Amino acid sequence: MTLLSYLHCTPSKSFPFRIFRYHLISAHKLFDGSSQRNATTYINHSISESLRRNSPSQALAIFSKNLQLGLSGRNIINEVTLCLALKACRGDTKLGCQVHGFSITSGFTSFVCVSNAVMGMYRKAGRFDNALCIFESLVDRDVVSWNTILSGFDEDQVAMSFVVRMRSAGVVFDAFTYSTALSFCVGSEGFGLGLQLHSIVVKTGLESDVVVGNSFITMYSRGGSFRDARRVFDEKVVKDMITWNSLLSGLSQGGNLGFEAVLVFREMMREGVELDHVSFTSVITTCCHENDLKIARQIHGLCLKRGYATLVSVGNMLMTSYWKEDEDME
Repeated sequence: MTLLSYLHCTPSKSFPFRIFRYHLISAHKLFDGSSQRNATTYINHSISESLRRNSPSQALAIFSKNLQLGLSGRNIINEVTLCLALKACRGDTKLGCQVHGFSITSGFTSFVCVSNAVMGMYRKAGRFDNALCIFESLVDRDVVSWNTILSGFDEDQVAMSFVVRMRSAGVVFDAFTYSTALSFCVGSEGFGLGLQLHSIVVKTGLESDVVVGNSFITMYSRGGSFRDARRVFDEKVVKDMITWNSLLSGLSQGGNLGFEAVLVFREMMREGVELDHVSFTSVITTCCHENDLKIARQIHGLCLKRGYATLVSVGNMLMTSYWKEDEDME
């Protein structure tokens, strides 16, 4: 008797045989499950790579092809696949609605990550009301759900009210929450909320986060509290270009802190910090306030050397600086 014919026999009194056949079937099912997981992992990796190469159309083509295979009987996509496909829509409402419709009919909206991705798609498409409607219908929200909605507000007052709602709901803020919330903290009321958030950050230990620290520097500078902005800056162990620009921009907008702004700019150069258009625009703004044509000309020369003089924002500030100097001479 061959092995194949033996395996298809069913001797009722052969206990060892029944154990052997049970394990064989279990192994077969395990192999099929493992094969499916590997296929899903490969698909998700392929879509991710397409997005990384800035090719959303290719990413959606991969999703569409494997979706057809799934409809024909092979369940090879999961919630991660849906999230990647929604990201690939890049705010295209027509494509996004199609993927959203499939996620509903297939039951994938039960995954909060998929619902978050759908909200993000609608927010990028300029249909914030749709995103907000989905958010309000969610039963189990996570911090990403709240952050997705928070980042979609246009009005500072409405956004700050939402931040208060998040705190009342017991949401544990992450670095993205703080940095987004602080961008709305303008005016006296916003500055007060920013101070409250700063005290919470100190307690949670997130003050060492680069993005959060940069947001506080901007918030204090915008509120006119340049001493606090400088204190946060000096306390930061890790400083990136945005950190320096946040302080420089705040000082340049102060109107009477031009000397300090120029010192920060020179310190940036001495420390070898990479300069960008924000750096040059900020320090030239300072020259406009101070009516210092000598420094403006030096910075103009540096702009030409670094290739930033042709940028509209930098060029406009340079023209303003020279124009004000001419006015004063008259």
